[in-house]
Parts: sequence; C-alpha cells; structure tokens
Amino acid sequence: MEVMQNAHHLLKGKYLAFARPSLNRKAKLMFLFGLFDPEIRKSFKKYLLTVMKNPLALTKRLYVQSIVVEQPFDILPNGEQDHCDGCPNKTLWKDRLVSACILEEYLKYGAPAVAVLKKEINESKQDAAGNLRKMGS
Repeated sequence: MEVMQNAHHLLKGKYLAFARPSLNRKAKLMFLFGLFDPEIRKSFKKYLLTVMKNPLALTKRLYVQSIVVEQPFDILPNGEQDHCDGCPNKTLWKDRLVSACILEEYLKYGAPAVAVLKKEINESKQDAAGNLRKMGS
C-alpha cells in the first residue's frame, strides 16, 4: 500500500485517501515494484511457487488489501481537536506546536477547522436568519 501511495503521488501529485477498488484488483502490477521493495519480492516469490504448483493460478486475480487503523481525535481543553496524538511531524506556529498536516488551516484561518453537528449548523442558520429579520423590522 505504501508503494502504491508513493507511486500515485509521483504520477498524480496527490495521495490516495483510500484506494479505488479498481486499483486493489491490479495487484499483479505491484510485482514490478519488487525491484525496489523486498516485501513485494517475497510476495512475488510465493506467487511464483503457487503458479508452479498450480498453473491455473495465473488466471486468477490478485488483490491488494489495505487496512486503516485510526485513533479517534482527542478534544483538547481549549476545544480544539488533536488528530495526531504523539505526532512526530509537529511544527512550530506562533510559539506552539501544531500538527504539520493541518498547518494550512492555521495559516489560512488562524485555527484548525472544527467539526460541528449538522443540527447545530441548521440552528445557527435559523438564529442568523431570525437576527436578520429582527434587524430589518
């Protein structure tokens, strides 16, 4: 999966959030990366052994399996969300350490984006509309 991410980044200039199912079905192409990656070479050797035992295995598709393990974000005392507890990629911004992956939010908005329940958004829109009506009358 790491090789697929890096190859996609080199070709497209961005990373895959989740691989498209069509990419997962092209695992045989991944064997080309065995030139660089020892784990893929081991998989390719096992695949060759399987094919030698059963040549019909050549007609079957191979799949790439990706497993994502995510830690839920922490809510800090000031209400901000810490997505990367123990992140090794923190950077200094205005005398505080922030996760480099959300630094752009600090630069653009002065703070990280905050998750808000849809119900709260609708209520705040209704409050704003009510305030506009009051101001108009």
